[in-house]
Amino acid sequence: MAKDETRPDADPVRIEGRRDPRLESRSDLRIEGRSAERRAAEGREAAGLVGEGREAEAVRASDTVRDFPWPSSPSALMPPAPGPETTNPGVLANEDLSQVHRPFATEDLSQVHRPFGSDDPWGQTKSSWTPAEQVEEIAADSVWLAPTETAKPAQPPRGPAPSSSTSMPMLTSTSMTTTTSVPANEIPLATAGSESAGATAGSPPADSRSHTSGARAFEFVHPRPRLDEEVPASALDARGRRSLPALGGFELRVEPSSERLAPSGRRVEERYELLGEIGRGGMGRILKARDTEIGREVAIKALLGEAVSDRNIRRFWTEVRATGRLEHPAIIPVHDVGRLPTGELFYVMKKLSGCTLADVVQSLREGDEETVREFTRVRLLTVFQQIAYAVAFAHARGVIHRDIKPANIMVGGYGEAILLDWGLAKMGPSTDEGEVDGGARAGTGPLPSAHDSAAGTITGTPQYMSPEAAEGMQERVGPKSDVYGLGAVLYELLTLTPPYEDQGFVSTVVRVRQHQFEPPRSRAPNAGISEALEDLCLAAMHADPEQRPAAKVLADEIGHILEGAKERERRIESARGLVREGRRATERWRTLKVTLQGTESEVRRLAKSIAAWASAESKAPLWALEDKVSELKIEAIGAFEEAESAFLRALGEVSDDKEARSGLASLYFARFGEAERARDVESQRYYRGLVSRFDDGVWSQVMEGEGTLEIALTGDEESEVSIAPMELKGRALRPGPRRALGRNPVPRFNIPVGSYLVSVSATGEREIQCPVWVGRNEAVSIHVRCRRSEEIGDEYVLVPAGPAIVGGDAMAPGSLERHVAEVAEFAIARFPITCAEYLEFLHALVEVDVEQARRRSPRARPVEGYFWMFDESSGRFAYAERGPDGSTWGDHLPVSGISLRDAAQFAVWRSEVMHQRLRLPHETEWEKAARGVDGRFFPWGDHFDPTFCKMRDSRNRSYPDPEPVGAFPMDCSPYGARDMAGGVRELCVTEDGGGLVAVVRGGGWLDTANFCRLAHRDLTKPDYVALGLGFRLVREMTDELDVARFEA
Repeated sequence: MAKDETRPDADPVRIEGRRDPRLESRSDLRIEGRSAERRAAEGREAAGLVGEGREAEAVRASDTVRDFPWPSSPSALMPPAPGPETTNPGVLANEDLSQVHRPFATEDLSQVHRPFGSDDPWGQTKSSWTPAEQVEEIAADSVWLAPTETAKPAQPPRGPAPSSSTSMPMLTSTSMTTTTSVPANEIPLATAGSESAGATAGSPPADSRSHTSGARAFEFVHPRPRLDEEVPASALDARGRRSLPALGGFELRVEPSSERLAPSGRRVEERYELLGEIGRGGMGRILKARDTEIGREVAIKALLGEAVSDRNIRRFWTEVRATGRLEHPAIIPVHDVGRLPTGELFYVMKKLSGCTLADVVQSLREGDEETVREFTRVRLLTVFQQIAYAVAFAHARGVIHRDIKPANIMVGGYGEAILLDWGLAKMGPSTDEGEVDGGARAGTGPLPSAHDSAAGTITGTPQYMSPEAAEGMQERVGPKSDVYGLGAVLYELLTLTPPYEDQGFVSTVVRVRQHQFEPPRSRAPNAGISEALEDLCLAAMHADPEQRPAAKVLADEIGHILEGAKERERRIESARGLVREGRRATERWRTLKVTLQGTESEVRRLAKSIAAWASAESKAPLWALEDKVSELKIEAIGAFEEAESAFLRALGEVSDDKEARSGLASLYFARFGEAERARDVESQRYYRGLVSRFDDGVWSQVMEGEGTLEIALTGDEESEVSIAPMELKGRALRPGPRRALGRNPVPRFNIPVGSYLVSVSATGEREIQCPVWVGRNEAVSIHVRCRRSEEIGDEYVLVPAGPAIVGGDAMAPGSLERHVAEVAEFAIARFPITCAEYLEFLHALVEVDVEQARRRSPRARPVEGYFWMFDESSGRFAYAERGPDGSTWGDHLPVSGISLRDAAQFAVWRSEVMHQRLRLPHETEWEKAARGVDGRFFPWGDHFDPTFCKMRDSRNRSYPDPEPVGAFPMDCSPYGARDMAGGVRELCVTEDGGGLVAVVRGGGWLDTANFCRLAHRDLTKPDYVALGLGFRLVREMTDELDVARFEA
């Protein structure tokens, strides 16, 4: 555009910070700050408004409302009268605007106002308005265009002043991206002169004039009619606003001024049926109503009569105008506005249902399960993105919210997200700062809470306020200030706490000014906040507004994060399903294990009631139970594998899923416990490693945890108690250093997991040994009855009452399933019965019945193959130097070659001689006396060596021979019983087929290592005899012992 010499003072305006290259020779003037105020003052002076009590309002340039050269005075708005150079009275002379008005070229413009009449369409024409009246009327009537086509540049013409018969026009700016109404009294007076400087101040423009600048068209139209007159329904648009017919692709709409918006009370009552009050605050109340014309429920926000003030009225209209300007799914629409019959100002809006984001955050903070389930991280970010796009939309239309916070965001049950409370909004060129701030200034009254918006210089809620807003720098408050508020909301969604705690208005504002807040991941280290989210949040909350991203950029970045978050959410949801599947399988596995133990117990009970030689029909129930045990084992294995697989697949979806890792750690810890009970060292190490791999520390603490022990004594209050850990030395468990515990009683104390030997000693009495096992997190109590030495006997060792681990050794032939049995107190012979002791029995029996004595002597078969020779003349038995099978005999060798009946008869005879209650041991008693309580496999521990006990490989001989009892000191149980792994197999009794039968326990000099394992057992007949088969006796210590005797 060539420089217009008739406008020497006309300066180009900066458009979005860029200089028009065509105007390089012009001075560059920004319409903002003091410059805008100066130009407003010039405009007021030119319009004759100084001293009138009314100020023209100044506007700033914004990102989306383009600036343009403004006239210097209201009179400059009036185009000059047509002159010789003017061919069209509605067009300024120096430009060819034929292309601009091409859409209008074929139309009869007289038809534009046909609905309102052809003369004076609204009856409002004033022929002699003063400039002040003209400006005032323009301020009341805002006319704006919605463009469908961009106008082309045109030259402003010169010409004579228009006729004074038409009223003051409205200047409207349009673009392809935004529509902005600019009342005349809000136009900044940017230039000192104009082409129309020669126009008469009181001369109104013609009926319709067109002015263009750059890519913008400005259409002069008639002022709108007054709203207190009837208007045809055809003149109302869909939103109830009066409109003119479309002109060449443009829709011309008329918006009423705030002073004339209120319809009569009668019309309000006719359209809206008031259904009661929903709620109220200090400024207004919300009514539920029904729109009778449309048949929908709406909400009516009314300004309370007692709250009516200039500030509240301005804030009310600011909210109405801001929301009326913004049509967006996340911004609540305003349907109507007016006054109630009571005189209260109101506007009608969509009725909302839901809760605020602040309520959601509070419920999440409290751990409400339903809220946690519904508002996942993805849902929260989706809500935030919707609000960010709404803010970006508002910024694009020149509106700044200035009070973005969770309490102003409402979420619905169907994905809705609405940004509320636009009462503090700052609108672009169409609204003055006075309206933005509500016209109030800081006073001397009490300060509001940090949760309230402070009116005046500092506007907004301090906890979510930008530093520039906290400084009161209103000239710097712009779209980036809203971005800061969005960042603060994002901060709270991530951490469930606001960036600044509410410490009172002043303290909070000071902290905001100093920009003192903790980064999100530091504030909530366990919230799973990604680095990308934290970076985006911190960028939005940058202290420098210029460093913050635009609201749309923020929303777009959240979208990118959501794309990844939704995939992660899918994986998380899949992992959760798999974890639930794993937990169900784990529970089924545990249930099967319990059922299996019960079924195995039933098998043991039933097996004892059925003789080994019973018929198949008699054994059918036992076999059915055994088959069920096998099925349960297979099913349990399958459940374990299913649980393990589900947890591992969950980790395949989310590698750090804590619940999946915990589930695996729990499974493996259970297996570790099984391996520990089975004394399977290799499996213990394997499962310990798996527990450590998947555990978050809980199960590792359990594995390393302690137990507690309490010791109680009876019988001797002065006994001393000590304890020693069982330590592995030379492949055998031996007592370590003793720790004195004091005298009875010993209170409960913490002790590491493991096997211990408790010793109880009294002055002049033999020491009692009591092994004890302390499990992880287990509280163990033992009770020891102190016995005098003569009560026990030198040949016996005391076995205190308590639990015993029985069976559970897969390598021991005939081993029972592992189970724990409670065993009463008893004493067991230190050694097996020797040849000398049995010989004494036979000689005593000769005195009564010689034939019976001969039948009960050691033999190879039940009724023949006797090893000992009988001298008829002397009535005595004598050892053979070597038996027919090469066996040798001697006083200190363990006797063998006798039956269970023979051993039972010996016990009867010995009881009479010793005046003691003696009998054969029950197999459970024998196993406890041999193994103690920690489930070891051999009397000395879990490791085997041929030199530790008498077995076939103990000596370098071609044929093994028996050796004297006690020849192998390593073969000693925790209680002090000897030769229980080797020497001779030992006869015990057990229940079978409804009665007591013989069972062989332990190993002998003819056996291999597996038969020396203490869980080895073999049922046999009472009359069965064999070389290497001996026995030992048990002494009953209490009359309460419930053990049946085998009758010889």
